[in-house]
Amino acid sequence: MARIGAGLVAGLGAGVVFGTVLAAMQIPMPTGDQPSLMMAVAHALGVERLLPAWLGHLGISVVVGALFAAALGARAADPAVAVGAALALALGLWVVGALVIMPVRLGQPPFAPLRSLDGAPVAIGTLLAHLLYGATLGLLVPWLAGRGRRRAAGAPPA
Repeated sequence: MARIGAGLVAGLGAGVVFGTVLAAMQIPMPTGDQPSLMMAVAHALGVERLLPAWLGHLGISVVVGALFAAALGARAADPAVAVGAALALALGLWVVGALVIMPVRLGQPPFAPLRSLDGAPVAIGTLLAHLLYGATLGLLVPWLAGRGRRRAAGAPPA
């Protein structure tokens, strides 16, 4: 149970980092507008405001973090394993989320960011943002799980 709690908190932390990157990145549109990628998340979720987009994004991040920690099991204590697995997960989430689900929800074909040079900055930017999410998740899960084990054993937290 402590491992899942660590995954929840790690997912939230990684989601904040990821969302901050998405909010800072802009998408050049044919109209000349340059909305943030977080605004694209809002549109994909069917909302027009950033607050619901952030809540949806963080909700997904928390669930992914908990499932990741649960799936990793006892291996969650090993930072090298956790980071490697989280980076692999992030790559998979990028393919499914940024290259398939997001374009389809926005009325574009799957893999739209990879179909033209204009989409390359979005594809590369979202890949890097997903990998940053994975690295953060992979570092936080073992650290938080270790803190929980030390507290349960009565040792002072590190």
